[in-house]
Amino acid sequence: KSAALPCQAAALPIPLTGDKTVYHILKLIAAATLGAAAAALIQETRVRAREMDTAYGVLNRAGVEARLRRLRGAVDVLFIDLDHMHDLNSELGYAEVDRRIRQALELRRRDVLIGRWYSGDELVVIATAGDGAGLAERLSARMAAVGLSATIALVSASPRHAIETAMRHVQTAKADGIRGQVLRCS
Repeated sequence: KSAALPCQAAALPIPLTGDKTVYHILKLIAAATLGAAAAALIQETRVRAREMDTAYGVLNRAGVEARLRRLRGAVDVLFIDLDHMHDLNSELGYAEVDRRIRQALELRRRDVLIGRWYSGDELVVIATAGDGAGLAERLSARMAAVGLSATIALVSASPRHAIETAMRHVQTAKADGIRGQVLRCS
């Protein structure tokens, strides 16, 4: 059952343009009809929408960075650079490549953060220290199973340092012609 709303959008004298206007109208309607819990849910949904990458169904960079600020201690970080993305997108189409990436990333573990980094071909995975090696091998195998290849660097360190270090290792490996491998870095 849906709750009866005290007004309809068409009857509102406010133009429904722009994300903020719609958000504030929804917030007012929810607060008036369903109370504070609904308003909090709308706020949470808005934050999630800002932090999610809809193409891959993972966090975007802002979402990863928001969670990084809360992490303490060493973690395992995988920096993943998908190989030959331009060619794959040309050959298979963007929608098919995105579908394959989503499928490969379906790990759904509570202790693992997955997010897009700079572009569509760069991903970051943050896991509990000690879990990264097995996770990197599983991700590499999942990528191969859907016809993708990735160069993956694994670094154990503080989250920010580990991402930057892993990213440099992947960039160096790719510059040296290395593709489709898991690199264990220090």
